[in-house]
Amino acid sequence: MIKTFLILLLSLFTIKISAQDGNQLVKPEIVYQFSSQNTLKLGVKFEIEENWHIYWRNPGDTGIKTKLDWKLPENVIVKDEFWPYPERLEIAGLVNFGYEDEVLLYSEFEIPDNLYGKNFSVSVNLDWLVCKIECLPGGTSLNASLDPLNNQFAKLFDEWENKLPLTPTFNYSATRTDSSSILVIDDPESIFHNVTEIYYYPYDAGVYDYETPQNININENGFTLEIFQGQFVSEFPSAFKGLLIAVDNNGNIKSYEIDTLFSDITYENNAEQSVLLILLFAFIGGIILNFMPCVLPVISLKILGFVHDAQNNKKQILQNGLIFSAGVIAAFWVLTAVLLVLKAGGESLGWGFQLQEPRFVIFLLFLFFALALNQFGVMEIGASATSLDSGKKRSKIIGTFFSGVLATVVATPCTAPFMGTALGYTLTQPAYITVLVFSFLGLGMASPYLLFSTFPGWIKILPKPGDWMTKFKQVMGFILMGTALWLLWVLSLQKGSDAVLILLAGMLVMALGLWIYGSWAKISSTRRTRIIAGVLGLGIMYAGMIYSGQTALSIETNLPGTTVSNSDGINWEQYSDKYLKELLDEDNPVFIDFTAAWCLTCQVNKKVAFSDSDVIGAFKEKGITPLIADWTNRNDEITAALARFDRNSVPLYVYYHNGKRTVLPELLTPEIVLNSIKTN
Repeated sequence: MIKTFLILLLSLFTIKISAQDGNQLVKPEIVYQFSSQNTLKLGVKFEIEENWHIYWRNPGDTGIKTKLDWKLPENVIVKDEFWPYPERLEIAGLVNFGYEDEVLLYSEFEIPDNLYGKNFSVSVNLDWLVCKIECLPGGTSLNASLDPLNNQFAKLFDEWENKLPLTPTFNYSATRTDSSSILVIDDPESIFHNVTEIYYYPYDAGVYDYETPQNININENGFTLEIFQGQFVSEFPSAFKGLLIAVDNNGNIKSYEIDTLFSDITYENNAEQSVLLILLFAFIGGIILNFMPCVLPVISLKILGFVHDAQNNKKQILQNGLIFSAGVIAAFWVLTAVLLVLKAGGESLGWGFQLQEPRFVIFLLFLFFALALNQFGVMEIGASATSLDSGKKRSKIIGTFFSGVLATVVATPCTAPFMGTALGYTLTQPAYITVLVFSFLGLGMASPYLLFSTFPGWIKILPKPGDWMTKFKQVMGFILMGTALWLLWVLSLQKGSDAVLILLAGMLVMALGLWIYGSWAKISSTRRTRIIAGVLGLGIMYAGMIYSGQTALSIETNLPGTTVSNSDGINWEQYSDKYLKELLDEDNPVFIDFTAAWCLTCQVNKKVAFSDSDVIGAFKEKGITPLIADWTNRNDEITAALARFDRNSVPLYVYYHNGKRTVLPELLTPEIVLNSIKTN
């Protein structure tokens, strides 16, 4: 049973990955030149579709380094790897480093004497990501037979060698502070006298903030260039390595390779402190998650469990708390594993991504509906399994564990305070940091139950068992039923009204099956009656779920999945990077609501904050353009926009005004929104 459930759980987290690739947009070709007896220049020329680009060794804010994996004869040794200087490609504040139209990436090899003057074969495995605004992965394998007498690519190599970095003829040094790195150029011969533009491209990815302009201060001996550190850096490099690009007043470009150790040894790397702070944020966010609206129904069930446990011994109470916590943390680990696997496959995903998949929404819909029927007393799932003492114990352990799993599953539509920062931090971190952050998030969510089970005396503050528990269960049943209706609304945005009608029919059939099961598969019934009722009732339930679910999923729709609504008095407009750039170029104040229909926190904020008459009036008075970035269905543009704010979850609220931007908290009140607007 456990194995089957885990397989089902893993399948629920699976989403479809696009079958498209970028092979049609990039044409690679092996090129080579024997420059001396034992030296070979060997590379790949990439021809790139117009308006698309591939990436440099440091791709910048997003993207993936273009990779060349050579397969060469034995004893052929690589001497150097060459990357021509890239272009700075900026799209709506997202800074990338890459190549458009054409580029030659090559290495210099030393060949053994036994291969000199002979033909020999080589091959290369290529991987690239080609982007315009959307991105497509590509890759292929190429083979070539090298002829030492063939000189057809000599002109090509000469052309691209002019775009390789030069060895500096000036003196330079580098220092660092707690927020930036500073390159100091000593230029007594005025090499940079006619230069109109200078920019530094770091070799190290994920260290610097590329969106913030680099500061250049000219003095009589040269100049200093300051590049600012990113918000979160797990490990700061010990050296300053990269390309310094200089453009003169005639448009000529020269690049210089900078490589020096930092001379400022007083700098303290606060990466460890940053990680500890993020883990604290994750833990606090996990605690607060218990009080979010999407988790309330499951929490209420656990409250009843604590009331019942008050009659048990301390050892059993502690055991139940530990098992429930293990279920919570295990579910977070499964979610983390799925995220890491999909991320390694080139996917850009975030917290709650599975709710962008209608399959998972339908699963939750039927789950909440079944739980609601259980609360109303239509059936008691597991009653027959607890007829024996050994069965009771085993069933209780399994039930407690999976109630922890369930709590995590239903928590994914919510983002609590502190969670956005903690989860966003994982965007650029190694896998073990991501696992740590999600583990602390799960530990924070489980901590109240661990405290209650560790200190069972606290349970005495809860009312004693009685008739109120039955009424409380029924009230929670209505909340669960309301949650199921909300999921139907989410699905209507993803698959349309026809899907809703089909699933309502499936829910009716499901309810009939569970009623048959609950009415006749009781412990008091005969064994034969229980078997017939169980097979018939669960069979009808299963048929209703599967048939209606598959039929609803098969409906083809082009619905945008948007929650845009002007009924709250704010005239929201659809977000796009292009539209945002146009508004900011015209100095218009802009408020962006990153939201999703399946995000309950988002919907609560909408009703509490954005329906307030004072907030509506302030938007109109200040001429604010309200944009809504809807993440209900998967949207790579919005995913990339969230990443620019170091976030991979919703809600996120951003206010642009007078060249500044303010990020608001995840939970809003009218006062928070008004204060952010009035003080900026």
